[in-house]
This record gives sequence, structure tokens and C-alpha cells, in this order.
Amino acid sequence: MFDKNEIKKINEVLQANALDPNIIGPTLPPVPPFTLPTGPTG
Repeated sequence: MFDKNEIKKINEVLQANALDPNIIGPTLPPVPPFTLPTGPTG
């Protein structure tokens, strides 16, 4: 069984996830913008 401290920690995590849904699931890094080279290269 859980003691009161463990239940409190679980509740804090659940509340944090409810307030910030971005925490849930894989967090992907932002894709940096890139430009394709135009014109002659080399």
C-alpha cells in the first residue's frame, strides 16, 4: 500500500500533467530551419 507521502507525490504529478499536457508523450526537439542550396555548388 502507499503511504501518504507517496500518494501526495502521485497526485502532484497527475495535477502537473493535467495542467501542462505538453509533458505527456514524447517531447520532440524543435526542428531547426534549413535552406536548400540554390545555384551552382562546389
